[in-house]
Amino acid sequence: MFFEIYINLQKEILKFRMKLINRILSVIFFISFIGMLIFNFSKEEFFEYYLFQKILFFFIFFLSFLGSFYIDEIEFSKKDSRIIFKRGILFLYKKKFYSFNDFQSLVIKKIAKKPSIINLNIKGKFVYIFGIKINDRIIIIENRMDEPKLKEFTDIFKSFFPKNVEIEEM
Repeated sequence: MFFEIYINLQKEILKFRMKLINRILSVIFFISFIGMLIFNFSKEEFFEYYLFQKILFFFIFFLSFLGSFYIDEIEFSKKDSRIIFKRGILFLYKKKFYSFNDFQSLVIKKIAKKPSIINLNIKGKFVYIFGIKINDRIIIIENRMDEPKLKEFTDIFKSFFPKNVEIEEM
């Protein structure tokens, strides 16, 4: 839903990262929010707000900031035979390194969709959880993906990864 799979032109690096369109929209929203603060913000008016309005204001600011500057990326590099996890704010992210030998399997879990008020007829509809298993630790990459996207992710990953890829169903 929020992640895309990216392979560079030399087919040496595969990345699971936030979709570019989501990042662009978050940055546009954050810049417009900052512009609104610069040109239309009044302290006197802000102090007249109710408590829930102040909380909502900071919540929206925090979410737009995170959407713009938070990095959550998993990179597989054939050059170094390494898996690199990057998580954190733009320049303050933390890196964890693993080797390809630490990789154990892809993890897939099939979940039946629950009926909602809007759509009561969803028999046979499923969503999938997609993740990887490294050193007996499961890392979820995508939480609610449909079947075509699951097939795309697994096919691309299998064709990229140099070793045999096992699929473990939960």
